[in-house]
Amino acid sequence: MGVKLSRQKPRNILLSLIYRTQKILPFSSEYKIKLFLNLEWIFDRLSHEMSFKYYSPQTHPVRQCSKKFILDNLNETSCVLDLGCNLGDVSFIMAEKAKKVVGIDHNIAAIKTAKNRYQR
Repeated sequence: MGVKLSRQKPRNILLSLIYRTQKILPFSSEYKIKLFLNLEWIFDRLSHEMSFKYYSPQTHPVRQCSKKFILDNLNETSCVLDLGCNLGDVSFIMAEKAKKVVGIDHNIAAIKTAKNRYQR
């Protein structure tokens, strides 16, 4: 007998295959863990890189999460030095709330672009 519950999430064929395969792999548990951590890193990296094809820099989930964190942790009296500011995108986000933001970068062309893009 027993209780049969409906499946809450869709079945992922690759994940099912990995679960079943790992049981028969003739490797130690330590080696399997290292292997799966390496695979996790690879898939995480690939998904991050591919996500930029679908999202603009301003609407990317990583940027939105960073923006929320920055704005939650700054106040109107904050003075910020953004070292390695590149094109100034993050500096511009911080300027929404901080009293003063200074961006510094060794790339002169990036600084010129940032100045043109974010003139006040």
